Amino acid sequence: LRMQIALEKTIQEFNMWQSMSRKPGAPWEYMLQQYKRAIDEERLKPISTRGRGDQREIDSTVIWAKLIDRLIRNEYKYDVGFYGELGDFAEKVAYFFHANLQGVAASDGVVDVLRQIMGGGLRQGIIDDGQSFSTAQLLRAFQQQAPVHSLSELISASAVAISSDLQVRKPSPTLFASGFAPLVKQGIEPHTILYISHRLDDDLAVARQSGVRTALYAADSVCCLVQPAHLKDSAMKPDRLLTDLRQIRQILDV
Repeated sequence: LRMQIALEKTIQEFNMWQSMSRKPGAPWEYMLQQYKRAIDEERLKPISTRGRGDQREIDSTVIWAKLIDRLIRNEYKYDVGFYGELGDFAEKVAYFFHANLQGVAASDGVVDVLRQIMGGGLRQGIIDDGQSFSTAQLLRAFQQQAPVHSLSELISASAVAISSDLQVRKPSPTLFASGFAPLVKQGIEPHTILYISHRLDDDLAVARQSGVRTALYAADSVCCLVQPAHLKDSAMKPDRLLTDLRQIRQILDV
């Protein structure tokens, strides 16, 4: 249902009805078929990193560029002066589609917590599944809490590993290695790094293999889906449990 709603809003917003109305069924149904087919085509492509255990990430902008290009071949037109060339337009459509599919919001008080940690002289990074526009979404979510002009105010730019940039998604070892490596090069020992996530088996459990400490963020039952048995497994059990991000200050003593 979320996919249907997101596709319907995307089609309406970018005026694609006429180009797809020639096909039988509702426009969103035809678009969904094309969307899934484009994803399958991307998944068949080799991963440039070729790391053992890596799983390919799909670039949503590439998917929408393919779909829009097919529409253009069928006489679909858009305002290039306003939306930009195909790549720029595809990224805007991808952003809008994902925003409707899954909204992005920052946890209460997170900006204050991140500022206090940065103010304490500690480095903060991101290792996450995301798209080319995910950092822009994150910044916008932060700005709804407090004035933030750039992510660099809260996040160390050298310690950011986004799946779409590396073409691999969690639990790919290459993604975690790319995020931790810059910190280690700066003399930060793995055991002094605290990695936080609401995912356990395909995230925290993999991250701890790099020697870092882990914390499970159990804010609610929607985001945090964890099997009780996994919490008892010594190979997967996180070092700490958080129910509020403000608890990080106590752990880090800042």
